[in-house]
Amino acid sequence: MKRRNSDTEIEKLQLDFENLDKLNYLTQRLQSMVMSAENEIEFFTNISSLFMDEAGYNFANIEITREESQMPVKESSKIEAFQVEKFFNSFLSLPILQGPSKLGTLNLYSDRKNAFKDEERKILEKLACDIAYGLYILQLKNERDRALESHKEALLNTIEAFVLTMKKRDPYTAGHQKRVTELAVAIGERMGLDEKRIEGLRLGAMIHDIGKINVPGEILNRPGKITRHEFEIIKPHSQLGYEIIQGLDFPWPIEKMILQHHERIDGTGYPKGLKGEEIITEAKIIAVADVVEAISSHRPYRVALGIQAALAEIKKRKGSSFDSQIVDICIELFEKKEFHWENSHSFLENITA
Repeated sequence: MKRRNSDTEIEKLQLDFENLDKLNYLTQRLQSMVMSAENEIEFFTNISSLFMDEAGYNFANIEITREESQMPVKESSKIEAFQVEKFFNSFLSLPILQGPSKLGTLNLYSDRKNAFKDEERKILEKLACDIAYGLYILQLKNERDRALESHKEALLNTIEAFVLTMKKRDPYTAGHQKRVTELAVAIGERMGLDEKRIEGLRLGAMIHDIGKINVPGEILNRPGKITRHEFEIIKPHSQLGYEIIQGLDFPWPIEKMILQHHERIDGTGYPKGLKGEEIITEAKIIAVADVVEAISSHRPYRVALGIQAALAEIKKRKGSSFDSQIVDICIELFEKKEFHWENSHSFLENITA
């Protein structure tokens, strides 16, 4: 009995839908691999697994023709061994093209005879195009990462230059910033901030007083109580620090840390009189660490008051000037002896820190 044309058309339509589903699925998986892969080798390994585990081929690999790309030696030896043994009944090699340039080949092996029919081949050709696009995206990601790393290194060098300048000009402020950084990082880690935020917090704390570079040294370093007039000269240092680094494109909100580290959550701080959530968390942390270090350490205008006096001060102003959680964590770190400064607060170590 002859099959009706309509039956053949329905089967062909079903096959087309199956192929389309397969193509869509594999394309989505490839796109996911591109986004998650760190480098080409990882991308190639994942693609091999995709074609073997999910598309049903016995072996798959990608060979790259560019000289700068290096496939693992073990992959090449596997391919040669399989070819020599002629274990597979079907083999397909498709070019991976980027415009007119051939980047490499997608090689697929199957123990099924005639495994790569026309419809199957069409799907795989489209996937080879997706692989080429994936390689292009990976190249862009690598170039971006190299550019970001270079930019980040330049910024770190800039911060080191700021720190060195402060150390030579004003040893007290340099030592203060170093110890504030140690305490701020300890608080941030206890709060559960992620590594990137901790890195930014560390760098922001290291130069939070950079604006004092504009304050005359005789004011910062002379013994005796600071007068109201001298305080008015020192007070703009957070705004000046913000302006000094404003043009630098940091991947962290360092300019806000510098600008806001004298803000208080009840709005009594300066320079903007910000309140509560208007102040970023990193600035709130630096504010607490700043006060604790300043009170507990030696200053040109007074002797060190000690850590207990410092903790009593932030406890008294908890919830008004300072964030309650940050104060509690800071006090706990000292009371449980889970934090201590690397250096003592002697005059000599302030000078040489």
